[in-house]
Amino acid sequence: MKKLFKVSIAVLLLVAMTASIFAAPKKKAKDKKKAAPAAEPTYYVLDVYDACTELKIVPNQYAEAGKTDFQEVANWTPIIKTNKPKKGDIIDVYFKLISPIDIDCLLMNLVDNSANASYWTVLQEERDWTLTDIKANVPVEGHFRGVLKNPCRGNLVLQFAYGKANKTGTTFKFERVKESVTGAKPVEIRKTPKKFDFDISKDAAFVQIEAEYPWVNGVQDRTADPTCFQKVVDITKLFGDDLPIAGDEIHFKWKCTADKDLSKLLIRAIENTAVVNWWAEIDEKGTEGTLLAENIKAGAVNNFDFTIKINQACKEGISLCIWYDVGDADGSVLLKYVK
Repeated sequence: MKKLFKVSIAVLLLVAMTASIFAAPKKKAKDKKKAAPAAEPTYYVLDVYDACTELKIVPNQYAEAGKTDFQEVANWTPIIKTNKPKKGDIIDVYFKLISPIDIDCLLMNLVDNSANASYWTVLQEERDWTLTDIKANVPVEGHFRGVLKNPCRGNLVLQFAYGKANKTGTTFKFERVKESVTGAKPVEIRKTPKKFDFDISKDAAFVQIEAEYPWVNGVQDRTADPTCFQKVVDITKLFGDDLPIAGDEIHFKWKCTADKDLSKLLIRAIENTAVVNWWAEIDEKGTEGTLLAENIKAGAVNNFDFTIKINQACKEGISLCIWYDVGDADGSVLLKYVK
């Protein structure tokens, strides 16, 4: 009887141990911390005109010789005080300036010159934006996009500087290009090609096609023979915020008359803005362009109907280059809109 009792006790203990094993609560796995989604960059459009209408460039005691001997900054701090740009934010800088002197190379940087930024911290990833060969009293437009590698801790200024080869300080004057906007979202760039359709009869109401001369050191040599006759017509406004990208097709209609007989007339799309140094070939047909018509008669109504395909995305604008060869007409020709 004793032996049976011991066996029973052993069995009960085994059952209890087994039950406790299966009943033991499982340890909760540690919750993995979910990574916070990366914040979208804030987008800024800043026109220098909103920082200053004039800027006096003076000798720079902290100069990098030959590069920043003359310098001054345009100050946007008041308009970003409540919304300072952070690392990763995007700033589009626009300006149109007139310099009273020639400048071989103008250097620019987005800078925080506050005490919190050790009095001089370059903010954008790409260092030293530059414009070259600026001519005295000739307006020049600039547009640069910067992604910030450093946050703005106090001030936001745009450095303008040039080297001692230019010999003297000067005073820049600025005109408005854009309305400044802080804290907007960047415009999404379209990636899928599309087709456009425009009647440009009124947009090209008076097109005077004139002699084009060889360019020598940035200046046309009007003592030489003309290379062709041409006119550039800006049509950027037709596209709003949806500038053409590679693969886009643009169908045009254009009703006009010519004031002279014309053997052959050609057209192609180009970009004629500061960001591409005033000329970029963006037409799939390149410099050959599209033939509009042959044997155009003076006074006759022309209904041009043509399509241009773009092979390079526009950065800031799009224009039409309309031209003919020397000898295809008796000098300059006026193309005029008719109803």
